[in-house]
This record gives sequence, structure tokens and C-alpha cells, in this order.
Amino acid sequence: MFKPFLLAFHLVRMSEVMKKSIFVRVRRDPVDTALSILKMRRQYAGSEDHWVSLRPLEYDELKKHPNEEQAVGQVFLLEKYMSAQLAALPSERYLDVDYEAFCRDPAKTLQDVRGRFSIRGGEVALRDAPSPFEVSRPAETHGAAEVARVRAAVREFYGG
Repeated sequence: MFKPFLLAFHLVRMSEVMKKSIFVRVRRDPVDTALSILKMRRQYAGSEDHWVSLRPLEYDELKKHPNEEQAVGQVFLLEKYMSAQLAALPSERYLDVDYEAFCRDPAKTLQDVRGRFSIRGGEVALRDAPSPFEVSRPAETHGAAEVARVRAAVREFYGG
């Protein structure tokens, strides 16, 4: 198992090359994901003004917006690319996993992955699954003003 972000753009091609593979998408609340990106910008780049991680094709346009909108746009667009790639694959080639469910019960998620492999005629030897771990909820630990700005950007990008 590996976690290459660039697959968001190339899942279909990777599925052709890696014929026995399945792809696991972990879905998380976009507010928390965007807040994590902003935190990563501060920690690893030294400022929220410096981009981190994968740049969507619309990067040049996103850079014109406030940082919270940039982070939400990054999440939204990468999810959009990945959804388009996954839609082109047979459903047995991928598995959607809820982030919080995975944290609460990683063993079940690993069993689900194993089941998906077995549908494709493969086998996976599972070692001891990790114990449940704490769900990271940045919306509970960031400042109220920053969370409000991110929530507003999520409404703008995702609607509602």
C-alpha cells in the first residue's frame, strides 16, 4: 500500500499498469482537511502563504484567493479529479473509506480491503491490525474565526 497524491490525476492509467491493484480513497470532512492543510503550511513551509502538497490544475487562479479558500479549493478540486478517475474504473477496483470509521476500527477497514482483493481473485495476508486511534478534528482545535472562514469557503465550493 502506498499513498501517492499524484494518482488523483492518473488512476485510470495506474489501473491499466497495475492490474491487480485496488485503490482506497479515504474521505474526510473537507473542513478538517482544509484546516490540516493550513496547519501543514505553517509547520512545514513556515507560513500559510506558501503552498504545500499537490497543486490542482487551477493553482494559478486559486493563489489569487485568501488562504482558507485556497486550501478548500485544493481539497475540492483534488476530490473532483479523483472522483472522475474512479468513475472510469469498475467499482471492484476501488474502495471508499470514511476517515473516522477507519480511525475507530482499522481492522474492519483492512478486512474490507482484503474483501475487495478477493473479489478480484487476489489474496492479502493481513498481519495484526493497528489498534483504533484518535480521530483528528482540527475544527475543534483551531481558532473560531479561522474555522468560520474555512466553513464559508466549504459552502462556496461544495454548495449549501
